[in-house]
Amino acid sequence: MPQVILQPASGAEAREHYRNTIERPVDLNNPACIALLPNSERAALSGLYTDGRAWVWGARDSMGSQWEKINLDDHAIFYQRGAFVSAHRVTYRTENLPLARHLWNSDWPYIYFLTAPIPIDISLEEINAAA
Repeated sequence: MPQVILQPASGAEAREHYRNTIERPVDLNNPACIALLPNSERAALSGLYTDGRAWVWGARDSMGSQWEKINLDDHAIFYQRGAFVSAHRVTYRTENLPLARHLWNSDWPYIYFLTAPIPIDISLEEINAAA
């Protein structure tokens, strides 16, 4: 059964990453992405993202144990400034520090790919009440 991942993205660094790889999808056909993705991953991702645009999120080293629990088809909802703002489904996972450095200029090596954002506006209070 798919899980729901409550993904915070409220800090300054996370908000910037959200803008760069969720609000604006990543161009998988970009030469840097091509160079940083192994052939098998490029093939898998091109099947999932036929137009070459993907939504990508990552986790820091310290979050590796949580990242290990993420499965394909899990749902991720992103939290910013008091509300959950977008919903996605997990489509692919990889550990790739060079790609993380390219995408975010930071060490978030645990990467997962997502479906296009579905805008939502759900308060933290509503989520807590549902839980």
